[in-house]
Order: sequence, then C-alpha cells, then structure tokens
Amino acid sequence: MWIAVAIGALPVTCLAADTRPAWLPGSCGTLLLDDRPTFDLYADRNNFPGAMQVPAVKFTITGVDTPAPQLYFQNTRNYPYHYDFVVECLGWAIENRARA
Repeated sequence: MWIAVAIGALPVTCLAADTRPAWLPGSCGTLLLDDRPTFDLYADRNNFPGAMQVPAVKFTITGVDTPAPQLYFQNTRNYPYHYDFVVECLGWAIENRARA
C-alpha cells in the first residue's frame, strides 16, 4: 500500500545527513529535504486555482501499513505524476485490474 499527496511551500524539518540511497538518483527524488535550496531543486510550479505558481514537492509514502513506512520526496519537475514515480523510480509494477 502507498499514499501519495502533494505539498507546497511548507517548511520541512528532517534529520541532517544525505540519506538518498545510491539506487535513487537525484533525477527521481530524495529521502531528505533539509533546506530551501534543496526544496527548490525538487519543486515545480503549477497553475492550480487558488495556488497559482506556488512551488510544490510531491511525495510518496510506501509501506504505510507496515512497521517501517518510507517517505520519498519526488523530483516533481521530472515526475509530476505519482504513478510515473513509483513505476519508473521505485520499480513497482501496478496493474489496473480487479483482484480475483
């Protein structure tokens, strides 16, 4: 199970250290946003009514129903859709069919 939502211009406080694993290239995203320049690197601006041109970084949480959930900040410029991020960057295979 995974959850995906978007946030914009919110202060993010994380542990200090570059925790991006080697298998997650910066073109995909990171596990840590520790300052405003890093936020800006992964943020994109969209034209949503009520939030015109507000910078936003999308994120995905995997394993929310496990003892070890994982938060990923997407490179929103390269991956504006959560589906593309989890398939291309996390290597998930997602099918759109009913379970038997």
